Amino acid sequence: MFGAVISLVGLWIRRGAEETSTVATDIRVGRAERPGLFDFLIHYPTKAALIVGITVAGTVAYYTWTTFLPTYAQQNVGFDKADSLTVGTISLVFFMVLQPLLGMLSDRVGRRPMLITFGLGFTLLPVPLLGLLTDSFGSLLLVQCVGMVFLGCFTSISAAVNSELFPTRVRAAGAGFPYSLTVAIFGGTAPLIGTALKDAGEAGLFPWYMSALALISTLVYVFALKETKDLPLR
Repeated sequence: MFGAVISLVGLWIRRGAEETSTVATDIRVGRAERPGLFDFLIHYPTKAALIVGITVAGTVAYYTWTTFLPTYAQQNVGFDKADSLTVGTISLVFFMVLQPLLGMLSDRVGRRPMLITFGLGFTLLPVPLLGLLTDSFGSLLLVQCVGMVFLGCFTSISAAVNSELFPTRVRAAGAGFPYSLTVAIFGGTAPLIGTALKDAGEAGLFPWYMSALALISTLVYVFALKETKDLPLR
């Protein structure tokens, strides 16, 4: 409910904000048409598909490691509920500190190396990391923090990467729509799938599910994504 109210405030701010892009200036003086919501899909379908490939592993890893992991530990190793929430809070503070540091690193080494590091990490590590979980405080803290180092290689730069793929005219919808759809389909359902597998007696399949999606995104990072760090925004 609070989020819904904040969304309305954000909409009010956006409607009254002055647009500074040259495209918006052209629209105001009659030199350009306002882009339609799905113009990005007509003119840049490959870029839209690329957003999905970039995002699918990141959103599943994000919702699992930042939200579902304490519950996963409770369900699968009998971790204490209060302690799991404490570990989650400590891990999130650590994760927050990582964001600007990894973002600055990407400005030095590039976007692709960061994403490939994330992809390889979550292709290879979910099965052994989740296998290390016990009912001890230290085990969950270690697993969550190690995963967040690799996850930060995605979260610290994903918005920049997505924005750098599209020209100004269709950037908001082009980056936002396929990203949000992917988050809803894959990220939003990650805890549901993890719980359903547990109820079916197949909890061990969940880390393999994560690894499979991470492998798909890693192939996208390696073979389909070009480096955008030093390119001017179009």
